[in-house]
Amino acid sequence: MAIDRHHRQYRTRRELIRKRWAREQRRCYLGGCYIDYEAPAGHPQSFELDHIVPIARGGALMDPDNWAASCRKCNRSKSDKDLDTYLGQAAAPQGRYPHPGITPIQRTTTWGDEPLRTSRKW
Repeated sequence: MAIDRHHRQYRTRRELIRKRWAREQRRCYLGGCYIDYEAPAGHPQSFELDHIVPIARGGALMDPDNWAASCRKCNRSKSDKDLDTYLGQAAAPQGRYPHPGITPIQRTTTWGDEPLRTSRKW
């Protein structure tokens, strides 16, 4: 029988890890934010056991070396990305200000020699 996330052995280990990390007051390894280990499931700051190498990408479900403490908010934003991809996205948001050296104010007022046309009435 295969062990999945709903298997008793996995849930028991996850609960033991949660208690140990709560005593150590571990922070979220993704964003460094505070984890409320007593918060109910579904709360943005509640504890979630993150798999560093996602299960969807071949990571081991029961390997403690593949586990890390994370808050729900960061873990949900990481989703099934690997750690390098996630940290790269978090460090440099793609598509927001694609031209280095040009501030958002410069981009909205002029483009070259002519004013930038927008649908907004300033």
